[in-house]
Amino acid sequence: MKRMTRIVAAGVALAASAAGVAPHTISATAAARLPWCGVGVLRAAIVGGDAGAGNIYTTLALRNVGRVSCALRGYPGVSLVDGRGYQIGRSAKRFAVAAPLIVLRPGGAASTVIHTLNPGVGTTRCLRPSTALRVYPPDSYASLLVRARLSECLGVLEVRPLVAGLAGQ
Repeated sequence: MKRMTRIVAAGVALAASAAGVAPHTISATAAARLPWCGVGVLRAAIVGGDAGAGNIYTTLALRNVGRVSCALRGYPGVSLVDGRGYQIGRSAKRFAVAAPLIVLRPGGAASTVIHTLNPGVGTTRCLRPSTALRVYPPDSYASLLVRARLSECLGVLEVRPLVAGLAGQ
């Protein structure tokens, strides 16, 4: 029975990995053998957004454009920057929830949701709008730039941990 369970678990892991999604059953040993996803194999893009009641939720995706699978876990570093690349305000605060291990096959994506407030809806105390986001993949000192026009209002700029797929969290 243990052998059958392992075979089924391996099949689930392979199918999920092929879809760019990491199953919750991936072992630490298997993950340790994968390279960490860095800026050399990642491309960032805004893939969606939503607004309501004075809040703005922007979905940011990181896609593996490399030739091998890689792993990610945690929060990206996110900050607003102007047209000259200077940071506007503080870096995004982390919205505390569990951060799953994600295996990105070539072409696979992970995403996060960035929360800000809508300027002029309930507040005018906002920093100037950005022209881009500076994004640091988890455990990276190198960053990516993504065009985005967002403002930090009343000190609200939050980021959630990365999750597999394009839906954010």
